[in-house]
Amino acid sequence: MRQQPVEILGAVPLFSRLDQASLAKLSGIARGRRYERGSPIFFEGDPGGSLLVIAAGAVKIHKVSEDGREKTLAILEAGDFFGEMSIFDGAPRSAAAQALSDCEVLIIDRDPFLALMKSTPGLATDIALALAERLRRTNEDLERLAFRDARGRIIEALLQLARAHGERVAQGVRLKVRLTHQELANYAGVTRETVTRVLAELHDSRLVAVEDDRRLVIQNEDALRELVT
Repeated sequence: MRQQPVEILGAVPLFSRLDQASLAKLSGIARGRRYERGSPIFFEGDPGGSLLVIAAGAVKIHKVSEDGREKTLAILEAGDFFGEMSIFDGAPRSAAAQALSDCEVLIIDRDPFLALMKSTPGLATDIALALAERLRRTNEDLERLAFRDARGRIIEALLQLARAHGERVAQGVRLKVRLTHQELANYAGVTRETVTRVLAELHDSRLVAVEDDRRLVIQNEDALRELVT
């Protein structure tokens, strides 16, 4: 890893209020692992018992229905965490996680983490606040998607991804995560064919562009937002 675990964990909002001594203890119980793009990190139903922090790259959290359809619940990048529910109850994974790009993660197992919580004042409160913030943000995103038609869901998904994973460039807002049309469809809850058609329309309207590495650039965020208001 390019950074030391203590530096990576110190940049995660979940642990941002820990002092250096507590961060050092936390990094001492974390172990690193690398995953190639497309590799599963865990499957729904797998044994839980660990919290994962993304040090580099991107990860998608998703569920698969009985008929094989996939729904992406979240797209996460460096500084985000996942798998946190099982850190408390030790229950099986409620969703699957897969590397969207080559990525590095820090894995923190349940038993040493709970022991650290007991000995670290304020850690439990910080975690509760971080989880509440994530839940509120997720509910807001899902609500905005739920009441759109297929075209609106794709546009709303692009706006959400821009807010969470966008970087300002000369052409507009570039998504740092590289998504296939199928991955974007799974996130928006539409078909791949619909994504292809809507992206072509947005490209013709000079609202969205595709770079050589297939990253999407939102060229006019305000105009795109007006389409769903």
